[in-house]
Amino acid sequence: MSKRFTETGIWKDPWFRKLPCKYKMFWKYITEQCDEAGIWKPDFELASFYIGEEIDTNEATKVFNEGKQRIIVIDNKDFLICDFISFQYGELKRDYNPHKKAINLLDKRNLSLNLQERLVQACGKLLNKDMDMVKDKKKVKEKLEIGDSKGKEDVNQKEKIPYEEIINNLNTQLNTSYKYDTGDIQELIKGRWEDGFREQDFTKVVSTMKIKWENNPDMSQYLTPYTLFRKSKFQKYLNMKITPTDLGKISVRTARNIEVGKKFIEEMEKVNA
Repeated sequence: MSKRFTETGIWKDPWFRKLPCKYKMFWKYITEQCDEAGIWKPDFELASFYIGEEIDTNEATKVFNEGKQRIIVIDNKDFLICDFISFQYGELKRDYNPHKKAINLLDKRNLSLNLQERLVQACGKLLNKDMDMVKDKKKVKEKLEIGDSKGKEDVNQKEKIPYEEIINNLNTQLNTSYKYDTGDIQELIKGRWEDGFREQDFTKVVSTMKIKWENNPDMSQYLTPYTLFRKSKFQKYLNMKITPTDLGKISVRTARNIEVGKKFIEEMEKVNA
Protein backbone atom coordinates (compact mmCIF):
# COMPACT_ATOMS: atom_id res chain seq x y z
CA MET A 1 0.00 0.00 0.00
CA SER A 2 1.49 3.34 -1.04
CA LYS A 3 1.64 6.18 1.48
CA ARG A 4 1.79 9.93 0.90
CA PHE A 5 1.48 13.22 2.73
CA THR A 6 -1.96 14.78 3.18
CA GLU A 7 -2.70 18.49 3.50
CA THR A 8 -4.63 18.84 6.75
CA GLY A 9 -4.78 22.63 6.39
CA ILE A 10 -7.00 22.33 3.33
CA TRP A 11 -10.07 22.30 5.57
CA LYS A 12 -9.32 25.92 6.49
CA ASP A 13 -8.94 26.98 2.85
CA PRO A 14 -11.98 29.14 1.84
CA TRP A 15 -11.86 27.63 -1.67
CA PHE A 16 -12.16 24.07 -0.35
CA ARG A 17 -14.70 25.05 2.29
CA LYS A 18 -17.06 26.46 -0.38
CA LEU A 19 -16.88 23.37 -2.62
CA PRO A 20 -20.04 21.24 -2.88
CA CYS A 21 -19.66 18.12 -0.72
CA LYS A 22 -19.27 15.78 -3.68
CA TYR A 23 -16.39 17.83 -5.06
CA LYS A 24 -14.67 17.93 -1.67
CA MET A 25 -14.80 14.13 -1.78
CA PHE A 26 -13.71 14.07 -5.42
CA TRP A 27 -10.67 16.28 -4.69
CA LYS A 28 -9.59 13.99 -1.85
CA TYR A 29 -10.23 11.00 -4.11
CA ILE A 30 -7.99 12.13 -6.98
CA THR A 31 -5.17 13.32 -4.69
CA GLU A 32 -5.10 9.84 -3.16
CA GLN A 33 -5.74 7.82 -6.35
CA CYS A 34 -3.36 9.66 -8.69
CA ASP A 35 0.03 8.17 -9.54
CA GLU A 36 3.39 9.17 -8.04
CA ALA A 37 3.64 12.10 -10.48
CA GLY A 38 0.26 13.56 -9.49
CA ILE A 39 -1.52 12.37 -12.66
CA TRP A 40 -4.97 10.80 -12.40
CA LYS A 41 -6.29 8.71 -15.28
CA PRO A 42 -10.02 9.45 -15.27
CA ASP A 43 -12.49 6.76 -14.30
CA PHE A 44 -15.53 8.85 -13.49
CA GLU A 45 -17.78 5.81 -13.25
CA LEU A 46 -15.66 4.38 -10.42
CA ALA A 47 -15.19 7.79 -8.77
CA SER A 48 -18.94 8.42 -8.82
CA PHE A 49 -19.55 4.95 -7.37
CA TYR A 50 -17.24 5.57 -4.40
CA ILE A 51 -18.41 9.13 -3.78
CA GLY A 52 -22.09 8.25 -4.15
CA GLU A 53 -22.90 11.07 -6.56
CA GLU A 54 -22.45 11.73 -10.26
CA ILE A 55 -19.29 13.69 -11.10
CA ASP A 56 -19.31 16.02 -14.11
CA THR A 57 -15.91 16.44 -15.80
CA ASN A 58 -16.39 20.03 -16.95
CA GLU A 59 -17.86 21.18 -13.67
CA ALA A 60 -15.07 19.49 -11.70
CA THR A 61 -12.39 21.24 -13.76
CA LYS A 62 -14.16 24.57 -13.33
CA VAL A 63 -14.61 24.42 -9.54
CA PHE A 64 -11.12 23.03 -8.94
CA ASN A 65 -9.51 25.88 -10.90
CA GLU A 66 -11.55 28.68 -9.32
CA GLY A 67 -9.18 31.47 -8.26
CA LYS A 68 -6.09 29.38 -8.93
CA GLN A 69 -5.01 26.68 -11.37
CA ARG A 70 -5.01 23.41 -9.44
CA ILE A 71 -5.82 20.92 -12.21
CA ILE A 72 -4.52 20.74 -15.78
CA VAL A 73 -6.02 18.39 -18.36
CA ILE A 74 -3.20 16.76 -20.32
CA ASP A 75 -3.46 14.63 -23.44
CA ASN A 76 -7.10 15.79 -23.60
CA LYS A 77 -8.14 13.46 -20.78
CA ASP A 78 -5.80 12.96 -17.80
CA PHE A 79 -5.77 15.24 -14.75
CA LEU A 80 -2.45 16.70 -13.61
CA ILE A 81 -2.54 18.03 -10.02
CA CYS A 82 -0.33 21.11 -10.24
CA ASP A 83 1.05 21.28 -6.69
CA PHE A 84 1.29 17.53 -6.10
CA ILE A 85 5.03 17.05 -6.67
CA SER A 86 6.13 20.17 -4.80
CA PHE A 87 3.96 19.13 -1.83
CA GLN A 88 5.02 15.46 -1.80
CA TYR A 89 8.69 15.73 -2.73
CA GLY A 90 9.89 19.32 -2.79
CA GLU A 91 12.51 19.56 -5.56
CA LEU A 92 12.79 16.42 -7.68
CA LYS A 93 16.29 14.97 -7.98
CA ARG A 94 17.16 12.33 -10.56
CA ASP A 95 19.82 10.67 -8.40
CA TYR A 96 17.49 10.28 -5.39
CA ASN A 97 15.79 6.86 -5.40
CA PRO A 98 12.43 7.90 -3.81
CA HIS A 99 11.98 10.43 -6.66
CA LYS A 100 12.84 8.14 -9.57
CA LYS A 101 9.36 6.68 -10.11
CA ALA A 102 7.75 10.11 -10.30
CA ILE A 103 10.45 11.33 -12.70
CA ASN A 104 10.03 8.26 -14.92
CA LEU A 105 6.28 8.87 -15.13
CA LEU A 106 6.91 12.49 -16.10
CA ASP A 107 9.55 11.43 -18.64
CA LYS A 108 7.00 9.25 -20.42
CA ARG A 109 4.90 12.34 -21.03
CA ASN A 110 7.83 14.65 -21.80
CA LEU A 111 7.09 16.61 -18.64
CA SER A 112 10.12 15.69 -16.54
CA LEU A 113 11.59 18.74 -14.80
CA ASN A 114 13.78 19.20 -11.77
CA LEU A 115 11.51 21.79 -10.19
CA GLN A 116 7.76 21.44 -9.80
CA GLU A 117 7.43 25.21 -10.00
CA ARG A 118 8.85 25.09 -13.51
CA LEU A 119 6.52 22.20 -14.35
CA VAL A 120 3.48 24.19 -13.27
CA GLN A 121 4.62 27.24 -15.23
CA ALA A 122 5.15 25.15 -18.35
CA CYS A 123 1.82 23.39 -17.99
CA GLY A 124 -0.03 26.59 -17.26
CA LYS A 125 1.27 28.22 -20.44
CA LEU A 126 1.13 25.23 -22.77
CA LEU A 127 -0.84 22.23 -21.61
CA ASN A 128 -3.97 23.89 -20.33
CA LYS A 129 -4.60 25.74 -23.60
CA ASP A 130 -4.47 22.79 -25.95
CA MET A 131 -1.88 20.01 -25.91
CA ASP A 132 -2.63 19.28 -29.56
CA MET A 133 -1.16 22.67 -30.51
CA VAL A 134 2.24 21.69 -29.11
CA LYS A 135 3.75 19.93 -32.12
CA ASP A 136 7.20 19.37 -30.74
CA LYS A 137 7.14 18.52 -27.03
CA LYS A 138 10.77 17.45 -27.15
CA LYS A 139 11.90 21.02 -27.89
CA VAL A 140 9.80 22.36 -25.03
CA LYS A 141 11.36 19.84 -22.64
CA GLU A 142 14.92 20.58 -23.79
CA LYS A 143 14.37 24.32 -23.50
CA LEU A 144 13.09 24.00 -19.94
CA GLU A 145 15.88 21.65 -18.89
CA ILE A 146 18.50 24.04 -20.31
CA GLY A 147 16.91 26.88 -18.36
CA ASP A 148 16.86 24.70 -15.24
CA SER A 149 20.56 23.91 -15.60
CA LYS A 150 21.44 27.56 -16.21
CA GLY A 151 19.46 28.59 -13.13
CA LYS A 152 21.46 26.19 -10.98
CA GLU A 153 24.74 27.51 -12.35
CA ASP A 154 23.67 31.09 -11.61
CA VAL A 155 22.79 30.17 -8.00
CA ASN A 156 26.13 28.46 -7.47
CA GLN A 157 27.98 31.44 -8.92
CA LYS A 158 26.07 34.27 -7.25
CA GLU A 159 24.84 32.86 -3.93
CA LYS A 160 27.54 32.40 -1.32
CA ILE A 161 26.76 29.93 1.44
CA PRO A 162 27.11 31.73 4.82
CA TYR A 163 28.99 28.97 6.65
CA GLU A 164 30.52 31.35 9.19
CA GLU A 165 27.22 33.08 10.05
CA ILE A 166 25.39 29.77 10.50
CA ILE A 167 28.03 28.28 12.81
CA ASN A 168 28.49 31.55 14.75
CA ASN A 169 24.75 31.56 15.45
CA LEU A 170 24.88 27.93 16.61
CA ASN A 171 27.86 28.64 18.89
CA THR A 172 26.14 31.68 20.37
CA GLN A 173 22.89 29.83 21.11
CA LEU A 174 24.48 26.63 22.42
CA ASN A 175 27.60 28.13 24.02
CA THR A 176 29.84 25.93 21.88
CA SER A 177 32.94 26.57 19.79
CA TYR A 178 32.59 24.70 16.50
CA LYS A 179 34.75 25.89 13.57
CA TYR A 180 32.86 27.00 10.48
CA ASP A 181 35.67 26.04 8.09
CA THR A 182 35.76 22.36 9.11
CA GLY A 183 35.21 20.16 6.06
CA ASP A 184 32.56 17.83 7.50
CA ILE A 185 30.53 20.71 8.96
CA GLN A 186 30.65 22.63 5.69
CA GLU A 187 29.51 19.50 3.87
CA LEU A 188 26.42 19.26 6.11
CA ILE A 189 25.53 22.92 5.63
CA LYS A 190 26.12 22.76 1.88
CA GLY A 191 23.88 19.70 1.60
CA ARG A 192 20.95 21.41 3.32
CA TRP A 193 21.61 24.60 1.31
CA GLU A 194 21.35 22.62 -1.91
CA ASP A 195 18.11 21.10 -0.60
CA GLY A 196 16.68 24.64 -0.63
CA PHE A 197 17.05 25.65 3.02
CA ARG A 198 18.50 29.05 3.96
CA GLU A 199 20.19 30.77 6.89
CA GLN A 200 16.94 31.48 8.76
CA ASP A 201 16.06 27.78 8.62
CA PHE A 202 19.34 26.81 10.30
CA THR A 203 18.72 29.46 12.97
CA LYS A 204 15.21 28.17 13.65
CA VAL A 205 16.33 24.54 13.90
CA VAL A 206 19.00 25.42 16.46
CA SER A 207 16.68 27.59 18.59
CA THR A 208 13.81 25.08 18.50
CA MET A 209 15.89 22.05 19.41
CA LYS A 210 17.73 24.00 22.11
CA ILE A 211 14.42 24.66 23.86
CA LYS A 212 13.35 21.04 23.47
CA TRP A 213 16.61 19.36 24.49
CA GLU A 214 18.78 21.61 26.64
CA ASN A 215 17.16 20.53 29.94
CA ASN A 216 17.00 16.87 28.97
CA PRO A 217 20.24 15.08 29.99
CA ASP A 218 19.59 12.28 27.49
CA MET A 219 19.09 14.64 24.52
CA SER A 220 21.28 17.66 25.24
CA GLN A 221 24.33 15.73 24.00
CA TYR A 222 22.82 15.83 20.51
CA LEU A 223 22.81 19.63 20.29
CA THR A 224 25.59 19.59 17.69
CA PRO A 225 25.73 20.51 13.99
CA TYR A 226 26.28 16.83 13.21
CA THR A 227 22.81 15.98 14.53
CA LEU A 228 20.87 19.19 13.89
CA PHE A 229 21.99 19.66 10.28
CA ARG A 230 21.71 15.99 9.26
CA LYS A 231 19.69 15.44 6.08
CA SER A 232 17.37 12.79 7.52
CA LYS A 233 16.21 14.99 10.41
CA PHE A 234 16.65 18.65 9.38
CA GLN A 235 13.18 19.21 7.90
CA LYS A 236 11.55 17.40 10.82
CA TYR A 237 13.36 19.64 13.32
CA LEU A 238 12.46 22.74 11.29
CA ASN A 239 8.74 21.96 11.56
CA MET A 240 8.63 20.97 15.21
CA LYS A 241 6.39 23.03 17.50
CA ILE A 242 7.33 24.34 20.92
CA THR A 243 4.96 22.90 23.55
CA PRO A 244 4.15 24.03 27.11
CA THR A 245 6.08 20.95 28.28
CA ASP A 246 9.19 22.15 26.42
CA LEU A 247 8.90 25.52 28.15
CA GLY A 248 8.55 23.87 31.56
CA LYS A 249 5.05 25.27 32.07
CA ILE A 250 3.50 21.82 32.62
CA SER A 251 4.92 18.37 33.27
CA VAL A 252 4.95 15.53 30.76
CA ARG A 253 2.45 13.68 32.92
CA THR A 254 0.09 16.66 32.95
CA ALA A 255 0.38 17.00 29.18
CA ARG A 256 -0.56 13.36 28.74
CA ASN A 257 -3.54 13.75 31.06
CA ILE A 258 -4.72 16.75 29.04
CA GLU A 259 -4.53 14.72 25.82
CA VAL A 260 -6.47 11.88 27.42
CA GLY A 261 -9.07 14.37 28.59
CA LYS A 262 -9.42 15.88 25.12
CA LYS A 263 -9.93 12.47 23.54
CA PHE A 264 -12.53 11.59 26.18
CA ILE A 265 -14.46 14.80 25.49
CA GLU A 266 -14.34 14.18 21.75
CA GLU A 267 -15.68 10.65 22.20
CA MET A 268 -18.49 11.89 24.45
CA GLU A 269 -19.44 14.56 21.92
CA LYS A 270 -19.69 11.89 19.24
CA VAL A 271 -21.86 9.72 21.47
CA ASN A 272 -24.17 12.62 22.34
CA ALA A 273 -24.31 14.05 18.82
